[in-house]
Amino acid sequence: MLTVKGNVLSKEEALKIIATKMGQAEALISECEDLADEHDVDFSFHPAYGMGGWYKGEKDGYGEEGWNPSSQSC
Repeated sequence: MLTVKGNVLSKEEALKIIATKMGQAEALISECEDLADEHDVDFSFHPAYGMGGWYKGEKDGYGEEGWNPSSQSC
């Protein structure tokens, strides 16, 4: 039995909610990318341990703008 805020959900209902929330998250990240590009700034995003990276908005001429995995600095 799956519940969200006390409501019992089917697996299909839970997947539908997850898909909606993932779409919202993707839209917010896209907005952050646009802001970073516009203002030549960087940001990092780490949703969970072992996941994530940083977005390089600066156009430094070396072709490294965009997403870089956090493991790249290891």
